[in-house]
Amino acid sequence: LRDGNYITTLNTKETSVDEMVSYMVGREFEKVAHRNFITDYANRDVVLEVQNFNVGSKVKNASFKLYKGEVLGLTGLVGAGRTELLQGIFGMDKNVTGSVLVNGKPTKINHPADAKNFGMGMVPEGRKEQGMFLKLSVQDNMTIVHLRKLSNKLLFINRKKQRKIANDFINELSIKTPGLEQISQNLSGGNQQKTILARWIMHEPQIFFLDEPTHGIDVGAKAEIYNIIDKLAKSGVSIILLSSELPEVLSLCDRIMVMHHGEIKGILKHDEADQVKIMNFTIEDKKETA
Repeated sequence: LRDGNYITTLNTKETSVDEMVSYMVGREFEKVAHRNFITDYANRDVVLEVQNFNVGSKVKNASFKLYKGEVLGLTGLVGAGRTELLQGIFGMDKNVTGSVLVNGKPTKINHPADAKNFGMGMVPEGRKEQGMFLKLSVQDNMTIVHLRKLSNKLLFINRKKQRKIANDFINELSIKTPGLEQISQNLSGGNQQKTILARWIMHEPQIFFLDEPTHGIDVGAKAEIYNIIDKLAKSGVSIILLSSELPEVLSLCDRIMVMHHGEIKGILKHDEADQVKIMNFTIEDKKETA
């Protein structure tokens, strides 16, 4: 079925996942672009370094580095402290201790606005609860945190410039909407997520936190978001991708960081990671760092 209509019936022995997906989305399924995974970190700049970081009782003594143009996976079981770690770094939780360095310089992040000023962006896990202004238009959702840049000296918004920027991102990210004034709650989950991505990409972050960015969206939109992530990494943006889907982190991430009971239990390079090794870190009390 697709959009309430019968499409076809397939014999399980004669079909494939790709064929089923093509019928589901109504077009040939495009896999994520092949990533050129980072293998040599020796001469790569560290853009974010977290040292002995604690978030209340949820995150304990976390230390890691994020490199320029890297996609660092963050996974583990529910309740492992993954979201709390990202929110703590981003200034969303004030009960934190430890150090955060951006481009080698110590930072003081007390609020998400501070994180934004240090070149960070974050797409939260709760798309509708934390990410979208559901009653606002697609255009306003994209540009709401950039209104100062779109305003003149008298603080009047340049509507022509606002429309052009929003249109450019609709085309660039393939956001499916009847128009700029479409109310955001009427978009599909995938197009809502791409709208949130557009808002932060406008900010041109050098460090981007993505918390379950493909949760609850269809397979076609997932593939499009995978390609957006790949394109951002190629442009030099450093990404932490939090995902509970192991095939997702294995196919997208240069390294994979595993948390368990609030601690970082291991960091695996792409070429040495598999589902068994990752799951072992979620149940065993051992540590390994790539």
